[in-house]
Amino acid sequence: MGALFDKIPRGKIEKDSTTYCFKNLLKHPPQGRLNGQVDPMKDLAYILYTGGTTGFPKGVPGNHLGMISYVRDIEEDVVAGLP
Repeated sequence: MGALFDKIPRGKIEKDSTTYCFKNLLKHPPQGRLNGQVDPMKDLAYILYTGGTTGFPKGVPGNHLGMISYVRDIEEDVVAGLP
């Protein structure tokens, strides 16, 4: 179906020592505690994808600070008893 609607992404990924294959991480997850520093303003926490209804689907990156802000907003609503 992707080829029929020309929705298959094309391009090359520049791989280096910080590039990981998701399937390999699922099969062989890192063991022990990871010692990494996170910059809440710059480091990627998630990618929110559009449905592509107006064209090719797009991903919008979100940082850690935005995610924490969202979670805190939800917590405040729960404490206040809002639906």
